[in-house]
Amino acid sequence: MTTVFITRHEKPSTGSHLIEAECGKHRAHIWVSSHHVMVCCLNASHRAWGGLGKRFDTIEDAFAGYKSAAMQSILRAASDAVRAA
Repeated sequence: MTTVFITRHEKPSTGSHLIEAECGKHRAHIWVSSHHVMVCCLNASHRAWGGLGKRFDTIEDAFAGYKSAAMQSILRAASDAVRAA
């Protein structure tokens, strides 16, 4: 079992969720709205190129878009946090 720490969870007045989470050496910012999910994995590529992340239609699509166990754990924790809020 991989431990995920949610370091920030905000729910702006728009009804969306902003979640920052860490799992081992992986960090990610996840924006979940009723329209889409944005995932920004804060890895070396992000630091080098400053990418805006990836856009998915649902959190399940985002889960399928990442193969690493750490990112899948982060997305699972974010999904659980959104459902609990």
